[in-house]
Amino acid sequence: MDQHHFLRRVYELLCEGRTFTIAYFIQGEGSFPQKPGVKMIVHKNGDFEFTIGGGTIEARILKEATLLPGYHHSQQREYFLGDLGMHCGGLMQIYYEVVEPTEANKNFYGDLLQRLTQNQPFVIAHRLDSEQLSKSIISPGIGTSEKFADDALCSLADAIERDANNLIESKESAELREYRWSDQRVVSVFLEVIQKPLKLLIFGAGHVGRKLAEVAKATGLFQVEVADDRPEYANAKRLSFVDKITLCPHNYEGELPTPDERTFVAVITRCHQTDQVILRKLLSESELPPYLGMIGSVPKRAKLFKLLRDEGVSEERLNQVYSPMGLPIGGKDPGEIAISMLAEIIQVKNQLEKNLVGGRAGWTS
Repeated sequence: MDQHHFLRRVYELLCEGRTFTIAYFIQGEGSFPQKPGVKMIVHKNGDFEFTIGGGTIEARILKEATLLPGYHHSQQREYFLGDLGMHCGGLMQIYYEVVEPTEANKNFYGDLLQRLTQNQPFVIAHRLDSEQLSKSIISPGIGTSEKFADDALCSLADAIERDANNLIESKESAELREYRWSDQRVVSVFLEVIQKPLKLLIFGAGHVGRKLAEVAKATGLFQVEVADDRPEYANAKRLSFVDKITLCPHNYEGELPTPDERTFVAVITRCHQTDQVILRKLLSESELPPYLGMIGSVPKRAKLFKLLRDEGVSEERLNQVYSPMGLPIGGKDPGEIAISMLAEIIQVKNQLEKNLVGGRAGWTS
């Protein structure tokens, strides 16, 4: 789920004066179709946006979420999936929040959008054990943006902020925590981590590059940027579905978009020479992106890698390039090639999230 897209959509609906329900998957046991932290928007007429897992569990959530506006402002429920005919048989805890277009809500989500522009992770702390919903924003090293809204959270602020910072550092996405208050009451807090978005940076807007951008954007997993040195290719008419288009200098000689630790990179330019230019630059950076792939055959890889090796690029660095790109699903149509590439990129993403790849630190989307 693109958390940034979700939060922007909530703010848009509030500005339109809409009332709706957000259903959060806050905790699970056993086997279940999604991971804690996913959420969906349910409108009063039963329409919905995003998904919390599909199947009969989502149908039940949709039915119950439409009943909440006008009756309850928050509610927490448990669902045993076996009772709903789902053979995975786990347990899912769902928290329902009715969101109304109040000034407080608009200000809160407006603050979130401002923080998104800073491109730094933060945590939203939701208190769940009170009819009066209380939420605060926690930034690493800074603490809460303002004083917690109720006495319970104020007295527990240090513990909550410590746990929030630990979640960000461990790259977890969400966690339900319970804290014992001074009068022995238990306070339930859902800590929701908002990381920097995952990005897919595609060099080359030809047939395959355009298709890869299209299918990647459709998954909702990435913000997609396409870079090309040809104005007739790098334009909004051809690439209306991407988040950003960059027109590069001729032959990519000059300043290029720079990936960070959450950017996956695919090099799919018009010829071997320009692929080499981009690969040389990326391999010269101090840190490599989590995925760096280059289109082409085994002979192309061998020849290009020899040239780079002769220029002083280490074998260790070259071994981190995925080339030829894609999982071996067969097919030579641009759409088939793009799907094979995206499948490999998603595979690497999921391995990183499970901390399984070659000693790299894991992280979540």
